[in-house]
Amino acid sequence: MAEKKTVKRIAVKKQIATKQAVRKRAAGSRSATVKLRKKSATAAQVKRLLPPPGEVIVRMYRQGLGDCFLLAFATENPADPRYVLIDCGVHMRQTEGRKRLLQVMENLTAATGNHLHVVVPTHEHADHLVGFVQKGSPFLKPDPVSIDNLWLAWTEKIGDPQADRLRAKRGSARTVIEQAIKKTKERANRRIAGIKQLTDRVERILEFEKPDAKMFDAADRSAVEARIASLGGPGGANKAVLAAYLRRFGTAPPTALTTVGQRERASSNELALGLLGMLANHAEYCEPGQRLAIPDVDGVRAYVLGPPRAERLLKQDKPAKLRGSSEHEFIETYLSGGSASFAFALSPALGSGAEVNDDLRYPFAAELRRPIDGSKSSLPPLYRHSYLGADSAWRRVDGDWLGSAETLALNLDGDTNNTSLVLAFELGAAGVGPVLLFAADAQVGNWLSWRDQTYGKGGGTSCTADDLLNRTLLYKAGHHGSHNATLKFDPRARPGEGGGAYGLELMSDIIAMIPIDRAAADKNMPTPWRMPHRPLYERLREKADRRILRADGEIAPLSANELEDIKPGSTAWEAVPGKPGLFWRSADETFSAGTPGPLYYDLRIPIPNR
Repeated sequence: MAEKKTVKRIAVKKQIATKQAVRKRAAGSRSATVKLRKKSATAAQVKRLLPPPGEVIVRMYRQGLGDCFLLAFATENPADPRYVLIDCGVHMRQTEGRKRLLQVMENLTAATGNHLHVVVPTHEHADHLVGFVQKGSPFLKPDPVSIDNLWLAWTEKIGDPQADRLRAKRGSARTVIEQAIKKTKERANRRIAGIKQLTDRVERILEFEKPDAKMFDAADRSAVEARIASLGGPGGANKAVLAAYLRRFGTAPPTALTTVGQRERASSNELALGLLGMLANHAEYCEPGQRLAIPDVDGVRAYVLGPPRAERLLKQDKPAKLRGSSEHEFIETYLSGGSASFAFALSPALGSGAEVNDDLRYPFAAELRRPIDGSKSSLPPLYRHSYLGADSAWRRVDGDWLGSAETLALNLDGDTNNTSLVLAFELGAAGVGPVLLFAADAQVGNWLSWRDQTYGKGGGTSCTADDLLNRTLLYKAGHHGSHNATLKFDPRARPGEGGGAYGLELMSDIIAMIPIDRAAADKNMPTPWRMPHRPLYERLREKADRRILRADGEIAPLSANELEDIKPGSTAWEAVPGKPGLFWRSADETFSAGTPGPLYYDLRIPIPNR
């Protein structure tokens, strides 16, 4: 018996010793990580990003829920590559987003020698643009980043009648939504059942429009406006155009919608575009089907896939049902000038317009109306005990009008995404080389429009959207992997009831990049955003053979027992599994704020001979 107790004590001691050793190793590992992070964060010099001759390096920064991609193309001079920056932002939900994006921009400016040859701001959402104007941005310094060319979607061009009209309607929609939220908060009616939850939902939808207040506040706004003013004066024609653009920002068009109120100042996104326009030597407003060249880079061209000119596609942000389904699945939004949005804009609840006794905007005659401030003191007993009774809350319609604000906000978000500038970089010989596809946040209508034009006309060789998708090597997943930003079918092509294969289904053997932080997407959400959308993520893993680079390094929403994604495991260049000739690496610098992890992933791709 004593022998058994002795053996048991020895076994317990061994278990304790083993656990202590594990803890010690883990602590050592954490300590090493912390030391590396501190060393990297305080490093005085970051190496220039220099691709080997005949190659391009794609750097995916991992700040979280937001896009920032740097492409370095080799030229004849190995020490003088051409740098293309696509977006620079982070969502307000990202933990320590301001600090993380600042660290990204410090690396970005050092890696490029403070000189960008092309900047591509894809669309007006803060998770793509706020870095340009946030506190401490290198783009605001007295000696700012030098920008040669600015590539913008045609939707941003002042003087283009269609673009002017669409921007005006977006501005009006924002005004109406902001006024609705303001009116709701001013009253005590947030005590009405469901109003607070609905107001919160509307504000969350608009979060893609706005930056975190810690990143961009009133003082920052004034500083950016002053900076833009200081850059004015004699310059290229694009500067005059963008100066006019900036002056127009914030003013709703002269329509009935202006009775709701005027936006007094530009948003952070509008200011970002204005600043970039002043910093750049030239602005190009890109049209679908256009072919663009990168200065001094041979064997590479960029095709403009979207946004489309067709407004029926610009406003289609949701997947359409198959033949025989309701036409309402083809969503109509504020861009159409529909009666629902117009009626909501004139809603008495917003305080717009003069009141008349028989005003048809009200459901009841004047003598039967009661304020919806939730107060019972001035109401007759019938109202207090029946309509306002606790057991009757489910029947009340006092706040139902705000539901239109939620619909309008959803449409505003989707239509802004559909104005995304989508680029396909073709490497090597035209019509045969591999393609790097950057889809920004393009949704259904934008994707469908790609088949409406051919690409490369006038260059000797033309190709179709299907050709480009078939040759896609790298795919930057649309809108953080959401359900309606990567297509698999074209409902207009109907060989059967399933429609025609399109989008991701035309790609094969790819590498995918998803700028997603699952924790940020889930934060404070009763119904979390499905980013990445599970069915899409599973299909991406199949198409990429699990070669998926994410900002968070997780595999959620998949379970932990699934095989992990394949990603760089070293700070030195290593071969990409299953892709001969391609190499990737992880940054040796890690984030000093928020979730630890490498600052970026690099992917090295050879440019085939022309």
